[in-house]
Amino acid sequence: MPTLNHDDQRLFDKHEKAIQRRKLDLMTVKIAEAEAKFYHCLKRFDHELATMWNNHRDLVKNQGMTTTLTNLIENR
Repeated sequence: MPTLNHDDQRLFDKHEKAIQRRKLDLMTVKIAEAEAKFYHCLKRFDHELATMWNNHRDLVKNQGMTTTLTNLIENR
């Protein structure tokens, strides 16, 4: 296996670092996108859960959800 001289090794290291920086930059973007999606979904879930509870409270007592189902939802 051939060995690299000092200048070639420096150039190789420089390119390796550039590749690593690009990977980190891409990861940063992907993490930000994932966080935005998470908070969007969380907001939507909370809204839909609140709507469900309002609908549940509006039902006649005997037509509402069972206690078991209510407990499962509360313990999410």
